Amino acid sequence: MEKGKYRFTVELAGVPIEVVCAHRENYEFFREYWSDKTPVERCEYSDLHFDTVKRVREAVRIEEGLTSATLSDECVENLTLDWRLGEALVARDVLQFYGSALSMDGVAYVFTAPSGTGKSTHARFWRETFGDRVAMINDDRPLVKIREDGAVVYGSPWTGKHKLGRNISAPLKAIVWLTRGEENRIERITPTQAFPVVFREAHNSSVVEQLRRIMELERLLLRSTPCFKLTCNLNPDAAIVARTGIRDF
Repeated sequence: MEKGKYRFTVELAGVPIEVVCAHRENYEFFREYWSDKTPVERCEYSDLHFDTVKRVREAVRIEEGLTSATLSDECVENLTLDWRLGEALVARDVLQFYGSALSMDGVAYVFTAPSGTGKSTHARFWRETFGDRVAMINDDRPLVKIREDGAVVYGSPWTGKHKLGRNISAPLKAIVWLTRGEENRIERITPTQAFPVVFREAHNSSVVEQLRRIMELERLLLRSTPCFKLTCNLNPDAAIVARTGIRDF
């Protein structure tokens, strides 16, 4: 694999980062986030990272029973850059989340849950119910910059299978943990109750010092951000229940 063919700067969550990659597909992948600012971090794959990501992801595909476990070099490089950027952003107080994030009336909401629970569906209910008041920030991997005075949600290039997301940001109003149920109801949960959810759905690391920093950021996030558990069905009324419940707190 040809190394270092493309060298450019992206700005993610306000952080300019130099990216080095070998494939034009990944160079173009970041187009909306290209920047002419001076980078403060650097992200480049290595053979070790590349081989590790490829081995792990192909094992997962086999376990999931997918017909083809082999991933292209372009795909593995993209996954490697995703992980490497997630690591670099932690140093700048930014966490990558598995979730769906939208902005409504100028503030952001992050919906998080295990895959297949209905995050994207719930975000669609908000768009359908509240119309132009809602803008999608990111439907798969939003970025959350954590500060003492509150958190800000940013878009990222990883927008999920529906390709919903923009290079925009908004202050974080609430984190909503989705679970399936027969009826729609929402309740406020404590930081202690929310921590396992946030820990599971945020960027993680096998590096001990990095993991400590991630946990510090998560605790800071939960001190400044209200969290809710939304039990919901696949009825669009869930959007009204969620919005009303959050607003009333």
